[in-house]
Amino acid sequence: MKKTIIYGMFTLTVLMFGACTKPKDGAPGAQGPQGNANVQSNTFTVTSWGYTAPDYYVNLSESSITQDIINTGAVLVYQTNGTTNVQLPYTVYPNSTYSETWVSLITVGNVKILVEDSDQTQPNNPGAGIQFKVVVMASRSMLQNPHVNFKDFESVKKAFNLKD
Repeated sequence: MKKTIIYGMFTLTVLMFGACTKPKDGAPGAQGPQGNANVQSNTFTVTSWGYTAPDYYVNLSESSITQDIINTGAVLVYQTNGTTNVQLPYTVYPNSTYSETWVSLITVGNVKILVEDSDQTQPNNPGAGIQFKVVVMASRSMLQNPHVNFKDFESVKKAFNLKD
């Protein structure tokens, strides 16, 4: 009887564990879109500008701009002109005697946009409704994507899967 019990337990063990097979690995899936965990993008619409001679200015609050981003990352600012996005700084020449320059000053948590005429007189108020796109990225994002034209918002948007 002891032999029958031992034989029965052995048979049960063989059947239980012998029938198990390791599952086969599936085929690798398609590559997902480039992540943007280290890249943030926001769009701001200016409703009014301040003036301190000789500049019109607006402050855009952006909490993702940290001291580490300032020290080692990048903050890219684009002005939307219709369907075109122009990276700041840029200068326009309304005529041959003077120019108007748009620049961005970056500090922790803030982007300050300045508009200044080269003749240092009060420029025209830029007006309400102007949009700016602010892209904040850790340095590794730029280093891992040397092929991206960072002056072109559409290239940055596509490379980092950014929303409008």
